[in-house]
Amino acid sequence: MTDLIARWLGIIMLRSGPEDLPGGPAVATVGVLAYIGVSALTLSVSERPGNPVLILTIAVIVPLVAARFILNLVGKPARWQQTVAALFGTSALLALLNFPLLLSTADPPPAGPVLLALAVFVWSFAVDAHIWRRALEVSFTTGLVVAVVLFAISFTLIANIVGIT
Repeated sequence: MTDLIARWLGIIMLRSGPEDLPGGPAVATVGVLAYIGVSALTLSVSERPGNPVLILTIAVIVPLVAARFILNLVGKPARWQQTVAALFGTSALLALLNFPLLLSTADPPPAGPVLLALAVFVWSFAVDAHIWRRALEVSFTTGLVVAVVLFAISFTLIANIVGIT
């Protein structure tokens, strides 16, 4: 497990890519489960309105389906498991960095945790762009477009279905 976390950290630091993760369904499953666990914990301590189970379901299904569709579209379906493992595993680790903000009871929250959360949010786009760049063998800019569009789709679906803004 520590080897897998080290590999995810390598991806977060943009030193390696999804192709550096072991293949097969086990690593993809671990990545998705790590994301679900961290996200469930995050949703349990946050005061967000809406149904957390529905939010989490959409947040998992959209990237899974989108990754399958995009990779099939460009003729690289064999990369799905490693891409999914990279996307979800790195997202889980990055989400852990936001806990100081979620645990803050100050109103307004302190600037340090807010800036950390903003930095993590921006960096997560860079990480996702890097993953898509390597998975699709495209430019970083194209990977960033894919990452932003997928985020927008997920956010829009969650906002519209769950009823939050």
